[in-house]
Amino acid sequence: TPGRLLGLLSLLYILAVALTYGDYGVNPDEPHHIANGKALIDWYRSGFQVRTTFTWTNIWMYGGAYDAIVHVIAGWSPLSVYKTRHICNALVGLIGISGVYCLGRTLGSRWTGLLAAVFLVLTPRYYGHSFFNHKDIPFAVGYVWSVYTTIRFLEALPRPTVRSMLACAVAIGVTLGIRVGGLILVGYLGFGVLIWIWMRIRSTSLSLTLGLGVVMRMLAISVTAYAIMLSAWPWAQIEPFTRPFKALGYFTTFTYAIPTFFEGQHIGSTSIPWYYAPKWLLITLPEFLIAGGVLGFVLSLRRSTRWSWSRSTLIFAIAFPLAYSVVKGVPFCNGMRHILFVLPLLAALSAWGMMRLVATLPRLL
Repeated sequence: TPGRLLGLLSLLYILAVALTYGDYGVNPDEPHHIANGKALIDWYRSGFQVRTTFTWTNIWMYGGAYDAIVHVIAGWSPLSVYKTRHICNALVGLIGISGVYCLGRTLGSRWTGLLAAVFLVLTPRYYGHSFFNHKDIPFAVGYVWSVYTTIRFLEALPRPTVRSMLACAVAIGVTLGIRVGGLILVGYLGFGVLIWIWMRIRSTSLSLTLGLGVVMRMLAISVTAYAIMLSAWPWAQIEPFTRPFKALGYFTTFTYAIPTFFEGQHIGSTSIPWYYAPKWLLITLPEFLIAGGVLGFVLSLRRSTRWSWSRSTLIFAIAFPLAYSVVKGVPFCNGMRHILFVLPLLAALSAWGMMRLVATLPRLL
């Protein structure tokens, strides 16, 4: 069954991690993350008096949700702090694989979910970065779980369970607690609710009480997620209603030009061409992920394909950040690392597209 095969895939993944985690080096940001994790724990232990978290370059503009947890684990581990962090990061990658399975299952079936998980494991950029990228992999994992729980919430409207609401709030909140760019997820949630209300108005099946109830549930998720973010972000706690948005503006208009190698030459991250991110995706992703993603997108546009919350939200969550980065000229560097968060979603869309093709072939032959 797909569930058992997913368990086998997870065991093989863990075995590979156990055999190779010591082969990965230290990335330049890692010492700052270690310091950030310690500073966050010190911040709480001192009753908000020790403020070393505000002294490490721009690391204080990131939430410390992941760094703080790993700092505690590293304190218990018999291994070195770097090896412990690499194991933890790889296991976070496994959580992302389980998330893409759940997302794929929602799109189609458990077999779709299994294929999506296999696709993600076989994506070198995701697997390799899972060992040492302490910014982008945790954010990618939070992103896929946030999209999945948002879909579950939207599908359950107008009366989602408290459990589904809490799951959505925790997923978005933890993602925000890693990187403030997760605010986009609150936008997805709100946009989905607006579409649901519009559809109900068109079908004349929306009462004022029902509509207000849905909006209040959405606000409850958003406020809870925001509170979770603040709990892991000392710098934002000082000015909770302004600093998160200052940080968001800082990263989307990052003025410091970091040298990056692209098309045979070194250029500054603030001078990259508009197609920087899309080209990196095209030249680094496996062919099955690109072909399946295109196939999934095309099949979604067919008139005979039934509209669904899961597929529409998924495609929007892939397309919007990429389109925004192209139009706004967001400064990127280090290849595709800043857009790694779309890879799990691409794996899910690719798996759905491949499964649809397999189901359609007998009728075409």
